Amino acid sequence: MDPETKRNLQNARRMLTGSLKIEVSWQVIAGLALRVATDRGYDVAGRYGAVEVPDFFNVIDPGEWEATGVDVEDAVEWIEGIDRHNTVYLELLVRLFARRLKYRRILSTQAFATSDQVGPRTLLEHGLLSEGALSSLVVWRKWMMDIDNRSGQETGYLYDAIVARALGGTAYGSRTSPIKRKPDKPGGKSAGRRQVDCVVDDPKTPYAYEVKIRITDAASRQGRLNEELVFPADCTYSDHVPRLLVFDSTPCDTLDQVKAAFEAEGGKVFLGQDAYAHIGATAGPAQAEFLRRYVAEPLKRYEDTIPDFGAGRVLADLRLSASPDTLQFDLAGYDPYVIPRDVDPQTVVNDADAVPDEQT
Repeated sequence: MDPETKRNLQNARRMLTGSLKIEVSWQVIAGLALRVATDRGYDVAGRYGAVEVPDFFNVIDPGEWEATGVDVEDAVEWIEGIDRHNTVYLELLVRLFARRLKYRRILSTQAFATSDQVGPRTLLEHGLLSEGALSSLVVWRKWMMDIDNRSGQETGYLYDAIVARALGGTAYGSRTSPIKRKPDKPGGKSAGRRQVDCVVDDPKTPYAYEVKIRITDAASRQGRLNEELVFPADCTYSDHVPRLLVFDSTPCDTLDQVKAAFEAEGGKVFLGQDAYAHIGATAGPAQAEFLRRYVAEPLKRYEDTIPDFGAGRVLADLRLSASPDTLQFDLAGYDPYVIPRDVDPQTVVNDADAVPDEQT
């Protein structure tokens, strides 16, 4: 295996911040390499015989990927020899697998809140329903809020990593970033460097990307708005052309403000399908296929299924149930979604990882 390939895969397979440490085994990576080969139409059976390659989205158990039994060095060298871009495809698949595995463990370990944490919230609804009902309600609401926050966090990390690698660029933390903050006054001193989602060192025109799943008018993000508005000027000051990728193109005033800031500095803005198309055109065939199979096509399946009362798509009735070792979601008309639990009921997990300052 090429040393750079091995180093990139090593970075992709390990997430060691926080208490939920994830380390994807090399044998799982061997199985994922066969998934890459299958996706790209290579003759897996001709090389390895009747090996069963799992469907990526249907299998989260690492053991089923390890069961392919192939040698990781041989599998990676094989797909790399056919097309060197396959190793980036594999790296992205490993990152996606690792994030999905971590989120599964978050669901298994995120404990329910204690009375000290949510008890005061009962005052807002005290007397409107029985004490026992309200106690369960506030605990369930807090758990769902925590899980949703963790889901958003993990998705953000995943998108940043996928976009940076697919574009052939590098994500930087604030210590080593090439993007410096523009001084407040002409001739002044920069206030330091700033984190950047992706830098592509084009010899003629280096680009700096800000990557967003969506931009909304939510009050919770107003504190970050100024940082986003000054980012394009910081890029120009640092001799980089700013670019903005936003995957959800839903219009809003805040998006208009950020878009105008980028365009004022000569930057380009790619929204919705244009964002996916830009990455595909820049990344090349292998990474374009990854984005199609593992990002664009899966998400497209939800466009016409997300509940929308105006379109006649109502929410499925939901029943939640929990025991010390199981969590179950029953949505009317669908199979139950069962999560094995592995947490002390008295222990509250609050493990929202800090954004790594250094990303490579």
